[in-house]
Amino acid sequence: MKKILLIAFALFFLTFPVQAAGILGGNMAAVPSTGVVYSGSIAIRVGGETGAAMVDGLPSAITSLSNLTNGNYRIDITDSGAHVLSGFLKSIGTSEGLGSDIPAGGASFDNAGYWALSTGWVVAGGNLTVTAVSAGAAIANNTTVNTQYQLLKFTYISTSCTGGFTARIAGESVGPVHTSAGTYTDYLTKTTAADQGVGLRYGSGTLSAVFSDCSIWPVTAPSTSGVESCQHKAEQHITGLQA
Repeated sequence: MKKILLIAFALFFLTFPVQAAGILGGNMAAVPSTGVVYSGSIAIRVGGETGAAMVDGLPSAITSLSNLTNGNYRIDITDSGAHVLSGFLKSIGTSEGLGSDIPAGGASFDNAGYWALSTGWVVAGGNLTVTAVSAGAAIANNTTVNTQYQLLKFTYISTSCTGGFTARIAGESVGPVHTSAGTYTDYLTKTTAADQGVGLRYGSGTLSAVFSDCSIWPVTAPSTSGVESCQHKAEQHITGLQA
C-alpha cells in the first residue's frame, strides 16, 4: 500500500464486554458485539508498531464514547484498497509522544554529509536549496528506518517554493504534495520491514525551493485525539495491513 496516512478510511466501531477475547486481525465474528456505534470515512493516522499501536486524529464523536478503555470497543479500519486492520482499543491518548529525531544533526542543513542528495539538490549554509528539478530527493543518509508499521512525523520549513515537494519514505510512501512556502507537518506509516531512507523529494512541476529545516520523528504515543490499541487488555501489534 503506497498511501497510508492522511487518506480516507472507513471506520466501524463495535462495542464488546470487557472480558471479550479476540485476536487482532483474526476472526472477530466469533466475538459477540452490541452493534456498530460509529461508522464514517475520515482522515486518520495509523501506527501498528509493536508496543506503539495506535489510531490518531479521531473526531470527538469517537474519543467521547463512554468507557473507551481496556477492550470495550473493537476498531475495524478499511482503506480504499479493501485492506483491513482490526484491533481492540485500550485508552485515550494524553499527549503525542515522539522518539529521537531521525536525521543526524537534529535534521539541520548545516552539513551536506548528513544527506544523500540528487542532482540539483544542495545543502549549504544551513539550507537545502533545490534548483529547477523535475526529479530527485534529499534523503537522510545516516540511518534507515526498518520498523514495519511505524508511524513517522515529518515537520519541515520551506522559505521559498515554486513547483511541488513532498515527504518521503524511500521505496514506499509519499505524503501530500505542497506547492508553496510554509511550515508543514505530515505523517507517513512504514509499510514494510525493509531498510529505507527518509527525507524530502520532488513532487510536481519544475521544483525550485529553499528549506531551512526537516525533522522526522517516530511517533510513540497518540495525542488526545487518538487511542492506543490492545489485545486481551495488553498492547499488541495491529496486524492485517497489506502492501
